[in-house]
Amino acid sequence: MSDPARVTAEANRDALVRLLADVPAAQLAAVARDVFVFLPLPARFAWDDAGAVVGRIDSLPPQADDVPALLAFACRLAHEVDDLFALEINRWVVAAGRRAGLSDEALRRLYLSSMPANAADHRTPPPAEGYDMSETPYLAVSSEEHSPMSQGAVADLPRSTLERSDTTRIWGGIPLRNPDFTGRESLLLSLQRSLETRSKTSVLPTALHGFGGVGKTQLAVEYAYRFADRYDLVWWIPSEQQSLVLQSLVDLGRVLGVPVTEDLMQASSLVIDALSSTSLRWLLVYDNATEPDDISSLIPSSGGHVILTSRNQTWSNVWGAIEVNIFERQESVTLVRKRGTDISFADADRLAERLGD
Repeated sequence: MSDPARVTAEANRDALVRLLADVPAAQLAAVARDVFVFLPLPARFAWDDAGAVVGRIDSLPPQADDVPALLAFACRLAHEVDDLFALEINRWVVAAGRRAGLSDEALRRLYLSSMPANAADHRTPPPAEGYDMSETPYLAVSSEEHSPMSQGAVADLPRSTLERSDTTRIWGGIPLRNPDFTGRESLLLSLQRSLETRSKTSVLPTALHGFGGVGKTQLAVEYAYRFADRYDLVWWIPSEQQSLVLQSLVDLGRVLGVPVTEDLMQASSLVIDALSSTSLRWLLVYDNATEPDDISSLIPSSGGHVILTSRNQTWSNVWGAIEVNIFERQESVTLVRKRGTDISFADADRLAERLGD
């Protein structure tokens, strides 16, 4: 890993200073005091000077897991600001973290562990336009331990993990959130509505289907992060082969304290039964599923939501399906201009047309 003290120099420290320039001084101070137990500062520290704030925090020692202090601060701040600004900060965190030698898994842990302890009552990423929050109550995130559980950290979990409590937060295998995610609001709204309305009495999965490369997986990832606080458990299941599905479910069973048998199918069935009876609010994502017959017996009967992504259009004949297509033109233009801020609207429109959105 690179020297944490040099992380901001390597990741363009001035870029973060510019990002923080419009953040209220009181908010910067509050986040810093929340993140750092001991923060030695002059009596009249200039919290309204973004450069001074960045410089001071960058001089602090690394945090848990050798995470540079400035990354921990920026990631926590991203949970406090509006969604567009949060994406800009998270983009900086990802770039700086990778330059500092942090893995994607370490960045995922940082993102989740930086959530405020009272996230259930705190600011959360704004839902898709038209989202009905009355039907989906916030779920508490532990004030004692709200970092995600890795698939290998099963020995440290209590055997009563299947009982819902304020200390339960299980998050496994979800890919890193794309800071450049753009548009798709109508699809997110359709997905949310489908999951809520179709799973009131029993779990009916919603399939996201479409050609390869149109963004099915990215849409599922964005949903998982955007609505994370509405679930106690979010588990990502690679589904290209049934063996991968079974192994992922067995890994989840170990986290939940479900007895493991040598027969993977039997062990997976025990996990599915456990999810059907637990009080935990859960979300399972079967990514790149192929045949319905491989998955249909591995869907819990109640208690949560299931998303599938697939190129196979026959899913629409089995469960509810949402077709994911290429970008609308406005979404293409927005993405182009987000990646190249100096590109005019007209140039971005021409580029989007040439590339076929």
